Amino acid sequence: MTQMELNELLCEAATAKELDINLVEDLLKEGADPLGPYNPEDDYTLNELFIEGQKRERAERLPILVSLFLQYGMDIETSEWDVLYELTWVRNEYGIRTLKLFLDAGLSASYAESFAVELIGDILMFEAGAYDADTPFRDNTWGYSIEYAIKMILLLASYERIFESSRYLRELVCAEEESADQFLRFRNWNDYQCAFAFFESDTRTASGEEIRSFQGKATAIEKESNTEIHKLRLIGYLDMDNPPCRKCDCGGDPETVMVIGDDFAVRCDKCHISTRAFMTPEEAAMHWNRGDVSMPPLDLITDDLVGNLSGKVLYMDISHEDLEQYNRQSCECYTVMIVYEDRIIEAEHTENGENGAISVNTIGLYNQEMYDLRINAPADGNFELLKILYAEDGTVDGLKYRYGDRYLFVFASEHNLIVTKSLCDLTEEDDTPVPETEDSVLFV
Repeated sequence: MTQMELNELLCEAATAKELDINLVEDLLKEGADPLGPYNPEDDYTLNELFIEGQKRERAERLPILVSLFLQYGMDIETSEWDVLYELTWVRNEYGIRTLKLFLDAGLSASYAESFAVELIGDILMFEAGAYDADTPFRDNTWGYSIEYAIKMILLLASYERIFESSRYLRELVCAEEESADQFLRFRNWNDYQCAFAFFESDTRTASGEEIRSFQGKATAIEKESNTEIHKLRLIGYLDMDNPPCRKCDCGGDPETVMVIGDDFAVRCDKCHISTRAFMTPEEAAMHWNRGDVSMPPLDLITDDLVGNLSGKVLYMDISHEDLEQYNRQSCECYTVMIVYEDRIIEAEHTENGENGAISVNTIGLYNQEMYDLRINAPADGNFELLKILYAEDGTVDGLKYRYGDRYLFVFASEHNLIVTKSLCDLTEEDDTPVPETEDSVLFV
């Protein structure tokens, strides 16, 4: 039996009208994976259970099965999918029980924060009319759904590792000066109820432009005493191409920039500290606002090309675009990222008649998932520019590096770049052969 067939049996058992928990456990013992695909469309069991859980009459089994899956080693953070997205719609008693199981199993702060972003975004966007009438809980249970969403947010805040790590969550629950201990009572979510009010307003971004924002205020009320015990402030935006960001600690203004791979980052226009790259501008803004900056300050480098390329190279990353391996020493590609301790240089192919050329630019960051191969510095650390090679028209058509006891070249061809390693200097008259059995630094 294949893994996919085993996963399919698990899905059938987990979603059967009459649940046989012993059969589910037997399949898990055989190696069935609740996160693994059970059909060619990559559907998986846990996601099906989350969808089923949106129907309250089918939700009761959800925490039972998730508890069993976790017992047999399920780790949602190793999955390539956004596993908890559908759980944001299971806004009922069984959904919050399931969330607590993941939290007790060690759900990370970053994963918990992403869950909160999805949760609050869906509520506010829905109230703003961004979703159609087929959205779950569009009927008179919508208020019930919002109440459980707010309880989920308060539950997240009761876990110290998440509370301490997520500035976004602390701002959401209006708790910048409080501690996670003050939220422990919210683990007893049936002891209180929530009231929610939605309103619309205009918010100014750091650049002074007005965008449409959607905000909500929520209140937690203790059932026994009927007294207010906490307030929350929820906010979301429809125009996320220019999301609002706080000022940098240096006093500079944040700017949203597009980086290599059509991803986004937020960078200070003064000190150039930056977030890493994200698929959407709202994700980059969220990480900026919580102080999650992963790049060192990058001053704009001088226009002098030799100055830009000089210094010890830490590594080169080779893009998978047009990547083709010629032999053990050479490959063809479109872009090479040359990474130094204090800067990143992008060497990219550019059209220039029949010969092509190399465009060299200083950048702040790039999406490393777009780069399949890395050339690390050799053991002796000697990885430095020796010479820039120019064509007759003054364009750059080659870069020559010392790499340990040998050379590494980046040449421009008509349509791509060629990266090659050699024991001899290919720019001089030298017939020294390159051994075919030599290990290639391009594929370490």
